[in-house]
Amino acid sequence: MGVDFLFALRGGVKLPAGAAPIDAEIIPLSEGQTDWEIMAEVGYSFWPRTVYVNGWLGYRYRLAHKETRRNPGNETFFLAQVGGALGSVQYKLVVEGWDGGVPILEGIRVTTDQRNYLQVTPSLWYETGFGGFELGWRVPIEGRNLPDGGALVIGYFTKFGF
Repeated sequence: MGVDFLFALRGGVKLPAGAAPIDAEIIPLSEGQTDWEIMAEVGYSFWPRTVYVNGWLGYRYRLAHKETRRNPGNETFFLAQVGGALGSVQYKLVVEGWDGGVPILEGIRVTTDQRNYLQVTPSLWYETGFGGFELGWRVPIEGRNLPDGGALVIGYFTKFGF
């Protein structure tokens, strides 16, 4: 009996490893606090057709940064992807986003709006040499309280064998 779909349950923690700049003109990679997250991931291949789908849904519990009295708010996040191949060219369409709680700065709710984000990324992949090139465009669809814009995605991926 074969497996119809793949399922994984993952968890993780992000711990601050240094100072997080608190500056209105800098977009930091972290707010300097600890985050805990759990997510469920599923996937399915329509083999022998060259089409697949996968996605995940998760929750991120974000602790307050005690020194700065900042709490970015908890988040629910997701990703859905469909992809396949047409000859030597592969394609995929990724839809991802999150919905975050109301941020608290210095103990005060600075807004009543929750932070949210939704983006779509179509891309093409062409195999060459030991890997392949990917070319795509990340398009923000919706977002509040988060600066962002469209982005060109260019990458080269290689395979490692063990």
